[in-house]
Amino acid sequence: MTAEQAPRRQLVLFVMAALEASGAESMLLSLAPLLQRDGITGVILSTGERGIGSYAETLATAGYRIEHLPFSRSPTFMYAFWRLCRDLRPSAVHIHCERANFWFALAARLAAPHTRIVRTVHAVFAFSGALRWRRWLQRAVLRQLVGVVSVAHSTAVEQVEKQRFGNPVQIVPPWIDFQRFSPVSEEDRQDARGRFGISGDETVLAVVGSCQPVKNHDLLFDALVDGAPEGRYIVLHAGTGPCEADERRHASMLGLDPKIRFLGQVGEVRQVLAASDLFVMPSEREGFGLAALEALACGVPALLSAGSGLESFSQFGRAVSWCQPERAALAGQLHRLLSMPGHQLRELADQAPGLASRLFSAEKSWQRHKELYALQGSQDISCCVGP
Repeated sequence: MTAEQAPRRQLVLFVMAALEASGAESMLLSLAPLLQRDGITGVILSTGERGIGSYAETLATAGYRIEHLPFSRSPTFMYAFWRLCRDLRPSAVHIHCERANFWFALAARLAAPHTRIVRTVHAVFAFSGALRWRRWLQRAVLRQLVGVVSVAHSTAVEQVEKQRFGNPVQIVPPWIDFQRFSPVSEEDRQDARGRFGISGDETVLAVVGSCQPVKNHDLLFDALVDGAPEGRYIVLHAGTGPCEADERRHASMLGLDPKIRFLGQVGEVRQVLAASDLFVMPSEREGFGLAALEALACGVPALLSAGSGLESFSQFGRAVSWCQPERAALAGQLHRLLSMPGHQLRELADQAPGLASRLFSAEKSWQRHKELYALQGSQDISCCVGP
């Protein structure tokens, strides 16, 4: 067999922002064994301006090749990206950024005319005015002329993309590592609570998410002042971000310093969930809410914002409580739930781990991605250049 006749290696290039401990990165981490099993080379490009990202080493250890091109709005940056695609000759390019996704896709198509290009829309982008129409035009060009296929993890994102940008999106369910996020035993719970110095009679609330306005953490603090019944409770807040200092000041102003523990970036989130009796996500909006899935997979019930893109969790029945992202509504639900003993709270989610593993399987989603990428051993689908 000549070099020209030899089959081209299968390689997927994932285009990311800075590599941090967030949803997309954690999904890539749990995907690594499946790529290796199927003989697929995974390359992750970090485009973080200020660095490659704190999660890069974890992904490299899992088997990914990591590249870094600091993002800039310049032809020089796009030329460097074009050269990377030309040199790698990937079977597929999977874009995970909203920023510059149009230019990434164009450069990838010019560098590798036959590669499949997939773009995951990770969030609800409610752009308006001129920006909305620019994004509408860009999505149309990528879909009809460049052959980009858009996917999303939730119906909330699918509906906004269709209604606001005329962009048809295929839903591919997200996934987590169910070996990491497994049901919490009583021994696990006591061990985790001991690590955080929590006594047996305190009700523990878990908040897992970056510190930014859309996450609504200040609203939660306000609602705790209004709605938390007299008694002992602790909030374990895992995550950091641009608003962390403001959140700390707000909690202190409300007199919640003894109640809220800001843990910063946590390497093993399961320890936080194992110590907890209730997971709370009061977000204004979410693309899916992977942290909520992790909590439910551990058997921790969740209190979520209604109408915020978290509707996928309605399938979990009594394991999930809902409220509008408003102070009075959130306070009322907190009062109801925190009035229950911790063991009764946890019983609400006793069926949740099994349901989570059935609905959000990495294996099933990986098979769907292989079809989108048109990798060997998968069914080919219409994903080529042109309408």
